[in-house]
Amino acid sequence: MTPESFIGQLFKTIGRYVPPPAGLNSPALWGTRERLNELFGETAKTIQAEEKSFVWRYRSAEHWLAMWREIYGPLHKAFESLSEDLSDQLSSDILALIARFNIAEDGSMVVPAGYLEVVVTTQDPQ
Repeated sequence: MTPESFIGQLFKTIGRYVPPPAGLNSPALWGTRERLNELFGETAKTIQAEEKSFVWRYRSAEHWLAMWREIYGPLHKAFESLSEDLSDQLSSDILALIARFNIAEDGSMVVPAGYLEVVVTTQDPQ
């Protein structure tokens, strides 16, 4: 994922309700060349990064949310930790996020999501 992509923005939305564990950076940061250089720059022989896209397709935004809040760890944990009122607010924010990215015009969900495909080759041991 990239920070600007659907999933990157999903993590940002979740983070407004449930901050990441102390000392951990958002996984969305992996989707930037700068972060890859921070993580691997000194030990990498090469860092190849290519922007790609995946398209989420579901019957509706509500269908996606119902499914993913049950099976996707970060969403499941977020909803599990919130009061009913905050869970409702998070649901509304996620549905608004989906609406922002959704290109379908028939009530279904078709959301392109960018990601960075990365191959890191390390230095040969000496």
